[in-house]
Amino acid sequence: MKLFISIMLLLTLSLSPVAAFTKLPIPTQTVSIQGKTLKVTSPYTDKNILNVINAQGNNYQVKKQGNILLVQNIEVTTKVNYVYIPPKVVVQPSSVVAKGKTAILSQGSPTVKAQTWQIKSIDGKVVNKTLVNEKIVRQGTNKVIALGQSAYRGEAQEILMVATAYSAEEAGVGTRTAIGTRARYGVVAVDPNVIPLGTKLYIEGYGYAIAEDIGGSIKGNRIDVYFNTIDECYRWGRRVVKVYILGKD
Repeated sequence: MKLFISIMLLLTLSLSPVAAFTKLPIPTQTVSIQGKTLKVTSPYTDKNILNVINAQGNNYQVKKQGNILLVQNIEVTTKVNYVYIPPKVVVQPSSVVAKGKTAILSQGSPTVKAQTWQIKSIDGKVVNKTLVNEKIVRQGTNKVIALGQSAYRGEAQEILMVATAYSAEEAGVGTRTAIGTRARYGVVAVDPNVIPLGTKLYIEGYGYAIAEDIGGSIKGNRIDVYFNTIDECYRWGRRVVKVYILGKD
């Protein structure tokens, strides 16, 4: 409001006549304020007009844009966002958990990170966000999973996947995998863009496996687990399982 009052005062200003001097016409300056354009008739120069406007507060930015003085409301604020990082998954072998089964030994807890952002807005529109500080405010703990009859110990990635089954007894299915190994129990077909060939896996309900095959319909978060017989494939059916990506040798 003070800004508009000052602009209106500029509109009413006029030069006082001085003896022996020629009275010059008062120039008209165009000022754009938050989308509104005003014609300001003032004896002041552009520089003085800028000084009058800037005197209203530090939250205004004034710049010359052609023949127009552009007045923009600048606001800089800070905001703290909390980011929750899921716990790392650590797996370990277990001789008491059945093959293909898992047991959660510890659910773990997420790590909480506080991020402080500086946000700059011009005329109410956000134009820039800058991360000025981040720190961990709570350190998480690992999620620990016991894998039945597996020899792997270490970190793993846990993802949900849709699992189907296939067998060399099916028509059109060969006895060799995509990388040339023999098709056998423990081989799975994957999308190499999701799980690289050669990756070791532990599949809920199936057990230890290795990604050695691909399939035309196996895309995204899908896997095809190998069984020796069609009957076993039917019993497996189609299900959603937890897959633990263990890495490569």
